[in-house]
Parts: sequence; C-alpha cells; structure tokens
Amino acid sequence: MIEHDVAAIDVRPDVLDDYVRKVDTEHETMIWTHPGMSTYYRNSSGRVFSAMPWRFVDYWRMTHDPDLGQYRLTKA
Repeated sequence: MIEHDVAAIDVRPDVLDDYVRKVDTEHETMIWTHPGMSTYYRNSSGRVFSAMPWRFVDYWRMTHDPDLGQYRLTKA
C-alpha cells in the first residue's frame, strides 16, 4: 500500500463472487459435502464453510502477489 500510495483496498464484488464460487466448487470435491457426512463445517442451510479449502502453501501462492486490478483502491 505504501509503494502504491494507497489508503484503502476493497475487493470488487464480482471478484468476491468468483472467489466464493471457486471455494464452493472446491468444497464439493471434499468429504464433508458427502450426503452422509455430519460435520461442523456444514451450516444449518447445508452449505459447507471454512476459511479456505486449499492447502496453506496453495493459498499463499494465490495471495502472495495480489492483482490490484481486482480491488477498488483509495489513494492516500
């Protein structure tokens, strides 16, 4: 933020929606979405939630060098 003279960063709604779709799609491949599975990862509506369905090293790669075009930037 200092390097780009940015005071605030907000993710664009379309980027957030795309991320949520990717998270949901990834969760569909995991055991806790199996119909017979009972887990605290599933909310009362049946949607699986967690901070992320990926390994930490994969998440680090995804977030290490952000694409600032995916955000609304407020200049300082």
